[in-house]
Amino acid sequence: MARRTNKNEPRYGANELNERKRKVLWAVVQDYADTAEPVGSRTIARKYNLGVSSATIRNEMQDLEDEGYLEQPHTSAGRIPSIKGYRFYVDWLMQPAPVSNEEKSMIDSMLLDHVTKVDEIFRNMAKAVSSLTHNLSVATSAGIKKKFNYVRFLPLDGARAILLVVTDRGDVSNAVVDIPKGSTFDEMQLLADRMNHFLHGRDVDSMDEKEILSFQKDVEKNLSPYMNVFQTLQRVLTPQQEVYSGGASQLIEQPEFKNVEKMQDILNLLEQRDMLE
Repeated sequence: MARRTNKNEPRYGANELNERKRKVLWAVVQDYADTAEPVGSRTIARKYNLGVSSATIRNEMQDLEDEGYLEQPHTSAGRIPSIKGYRFYVDWLMQPAPVSNEEKSMIDSMLLDHVTKVDEIFRNMAKAVSSLTHNLSVATSAGIKKKFNYVRFLPLDGARAILLVVTDRGDVSNAVVDIPKGSTFDEMQLLADRMNHFLHGRDVDSMDEKEILSFQKDVEKNLSPYMNVFQTLQRVLTPQQEVYSGGASQLIEQPEFKNVEKMQDILNLLEQRDMLE
């Protein structure tokens, strides 16, 4: 019943439960996922035909609770899976359903059709998982280092310019920066040209003091008035972990989210991206 397929992967917890306890835990997770209600031994005996009595199932559920796989929210209630129980279920008990040809075609279409940027792949991945599972999905991308390609300035007004930064991945970021007092837009364009020559193709995820001093020596110019430009460039090039979600509307199909307050809680969490990273 193990889900892992990598023979070199440590099988922590694989033998912690005997076969009967595995079956009882599997049934509790299945029923709780379907109903969002605490599960009792009689329900398990009636619905899942485990071949043992309700009393035996009750004893096994008590053992599973003692070992941390189940919890009892109220004294008179049945049991629900704990985090440890869910983890064991996902690692060792869950049997992934085969992907149909229609679903494969849908995945290929969502992930490969006209996708040119990494963030589009992750965004489509979240949508694909949501469509397949009929549930909310969340995908995160690790911060990816970007290579500097080039920078440009666009005039905004007499005191400000728009900084455009392009990376090797084709990402384009923009920000408004102040034109230093005593400088002109043409001088900023010359600075951009020298910066492009100096930084092109580098793995630049920060513009620290050492980097700026090296650049200052290269251009033979005092760069102190341009510190706001370098700070903005640093922010743009620093790798950021992104969070993508899909299928929030699918939550209404899940029994536990018939409660409007629970639905509101999860939607509020999705808006707080920093908690999901």
